[in-house]
Amino acid sequence: MTRDLETAFASVWNTDTPFVLYRLPKEKEVVLLQQKTSTLYPLDSATQGFVIAPFEASQNALRIHADVTQTFKAPEIRELPSNLPLPPEAEKAAFLAMLEAVKAPLQAQHLEKVVLSRKITVDHQQQTPIALYIKLLIYFPNALVYCWHHPKEGTWLGASPEQLLQQQNDSFSTMALAGTLPMSETPQWTSKERYEQQLVVDRIVEVLQQQFPNEQVVLSPTYTKQAGNLVHLNTDISFNAPSDSLFKISAALHPTPAVGGVPLSAALKAIRAYEKYDRSFYSGYLGPVLATTAQLFVNLRCMHWTGTAAQLYVGGGITAQSDAEAEWVETQRKAAVLYNLLQGNL
Repeated sequence: MTRDLETAFASVWNTDTPFVLYRLPKEKEVVLLQQKTSTLYPLDSATQGFVIAPFEASQNALRIHADVTQTFKAPEIRELPSNLPLPPEAEKAAFLAMLEAVKAPLQAQHLEKVVLSRKITVDHQQQTPIALYIKLLIYFPNALVYCWHHPKEGTWLGASPEQLLQQQNDSFSTMALAGTLPMSETPQWTSKERYEQQLVVDRIVEVLQQQFPNEQVVLSPTYTKQAGNLVHLNTDISFNAPSDSLFKISAALHPTPAVGGVPLSAALKAIRAYEKYDRSFYSGYLGPVLATTAQLFVNLRCMHWTGTAAQLYVGGGITAQSDAEAEWVETQRKAAVLYNLLQGNL
């Protein structure tokens, strides 16, 4: 079953043309879109194909144009082992120092929340992108699982549980996903996680009501959503809008407080000041777009693969209630599955 997928991957990989493999959450089918030229197609109102946008709005969003489309049966899913080893703690001191530095604007109420991240370089033990991708398919049934390659931009893989925007004609939906705990049957959510998630809900609703004041925004009850070895608090949000509003809405929503912060302008300023690296496509958004349907996801649980190593990206929402040690542990847990995949432990 996976042999056909591996063969197709080898064909597009060896020709070094732009392509993307993706499987939507809970689906049984993997889609391969291949572009026959190395053109960098920008995002525009006529865009169809697979979109990928960086975290920074000033950088160009791109799309893979679907010159060739193939589909494959996804491999059977498996449960993740419990108690996966965590990555080494080499970056801990620097991360804690960053969190300590951001305390002042948080406590002075210049910021309600800021999402700070870090990059982890991991030896991928010469594992190929397709081997890693198949493992992501196996262990992340409830995520957008993708492998994206462009000869001018590199290779990215990931398994994101967070939807930025779904469209079906004039019906749209998004989600407010925030707060993180290890997977358990009865997660004990604290006021810190609930406050962090409510900030995301409030900001998304505010943006939508500004964009579409005459439309009703419908919220689901908040519930626990599993993503790999972790769980998050989530609220589903739905609304109606003109069918050609996809990129207008995505531009208004991105970046959400789940990857940026509140208020957004102050949070972005803090991210640039404290992280000191370019997030590139991490915490941007990506997904397939057709004429009147689309599924865009926030690019989380992802890696940038190169021939020598892989860079993992993890982050967390920091509020005045945050405990620096607990935030460090949360980022370690978020990195654990991808780290163990790269080390050959899964």
